[in-house]
Amino acid sequence: MLARMVGWPGILVALSVAGLARCGGNSVGGGTEPGALPFATAAFDRVYCSEVLEHVVDPAAAVREIGRVLRPGGVAVLSVPNERLINRVKTTLRRLGAWNLVMRRADYAMPERMDDEWHLHAFDLAMLRSIIPPALRVTRVVGVPFRACPLRWVVRCEATS
Repeated sequence: MLARMVGWPGILVALSVAGLARCGGNSVGGGTEPGALPFATAAFDRVYCSEVLEHVVDPAAAVREIGRVLRPGGVAVLSVPNERLINRVKTTLRRLGAWNLVMRRADYAMPERMDDEWHLHAFDLAMLRSIIPPALRVTRVVGVPFRACPLRWVVRCEATS
């Protein structure tokens, strides 16, 4: 589905938590400026950043860097978990007594709330939109698995300059 959103069968850059950490710890960093990714300006046609932004200290800085490394007209695809909805679903399943049935084959004990264990930020669509800089124009928003129950938000952006 993401390849269809991008309109291209491959992705040139895939940002990961580990990759961002290599650039300077728990947030985007390193390079010649604080927060700089180790790539030239306008170096890429495509950037894919999935399930990363909730883990970095300054997600707005990470998205600005994505905009910087994109060529004009380049495409960025960003995805984040919809924490509030995920937490509501978990709470409802626990209250109904269905949590153990759903999670009986899980390899780890999932925390009640994902933001309790791993996530520094609890995104919803408004928060994701708020960190997208003017240099990136949102061209499509998709709720995954579907818009009525968006456990993940996926946003396609094009670099404007």
